Amino acid sequence: MKGVELTDAAERPELVDAVHPLVVAGLRDVPGALAAEPLTLAAWRDWQAVPSRQQEFLVVALVDGEAAGFAQLSVYPRVGYHGFTTVVAAHRGRGIARALKLELIRRARERGLERLITQSNEDNVAMRTLNESLGYRPAQAFVVMRRPAG
Repeated sequence: MKGVELTDAAERPELVDAVHPLVVAGLRDVPGALAAEPLTLAAWRDWQAVPSRQQEFLVVALVDGEAAGFAQLSVYPRVGYHGFTTVVAAHRGRGIARALKLELIRRARERGLERLITQSNEDNVAMRTLNESLGYRPAQAFVVMRRPAG
């Protein structure tokens, strides 16, 4: 893809903080409102500190040296879980999300993972369509329940 470079947080650790604004904006854009409150930088860093989040599986798309999109795969012994993919609005429609997810699929294959899992809000048609085009198929549904913490 012309003008787009893919790299990861293992090569460029500073990108962990650089993608935080993309995550915040991306969460606001997802149909169905994933987050009620903005994700703080401290919370984002804490989210990255768990063992399943390995830096080579936080892949970033750079356009003119700036983070334009990212995708992340949480890695468990045999399974990878696509945690979040987002592209800055000004760069959407160029195939960046597809390239990011394909790169994660390639890395998962190299690592020998047996299965990949992803999920999308039902009304996030763009991501569901992309996931289906990459070979993901619906699995048995489950119920997500939420409650206020207080």
